[in-house]
Amino acid sequence: MVRALIEVLGIEVLGLSVGYLVGHYLMGLGSTAIVINPVVTNSAMLLLIVILSRNFVVALVVFLLGRYVFIQDLVVALALLYDGLLISYVPPLIALMGVLPHGVFELLGFAEVAVAGRGFARGGAFLRSLFLGVVLIIVAGFIESFVTPRVLLFIFRHGLTV
Repeated sequence: MVRALIEVLGIEVLGLSVGYLVGHYLMGLGSTAIVINPVVTNSAMLLLIVILSRNFVVALVVFLLGRYVFIQDLVVALALLYDGLLISYVPPLIALMGVLPHGVFELLGFAEVAVAGRGFARGGAFLRSLFLGVVLIIVAGFIESFVTPRVLLFIFRHGLTV
């Protein structure tokens, strides 16, 4: 179980890193082809609902693909590749501070859900990992909705965009 968790975390970090590097490469070519559809709202609660809705759909797909480990890994990598592309269009400090506060919980949450899906597919124990994964995703959603915007606002107000 720990080995599977480390594997999924590695795939997540790889997907995010490759997306970030590809985005920077595309920017060097003058491309701005990435379409970003952000949720712009002044309501942290509305943002939380949108974030949790999206994350639970991804978590459900990742969980249900537990029987097909390669496809599950591919979905996880592609989801984070997309995230890496999105954050590559902002300065590194903003990208880091926009992802780090909630990202640790979110990555661990999705990794736990992936491990739970594998356990479920094999008829083994999965409830503990599933519960932990869901709790971590909820915590990440709260941080992403209520804390991360304040961190980014602080960075912008103090001109720390380098």
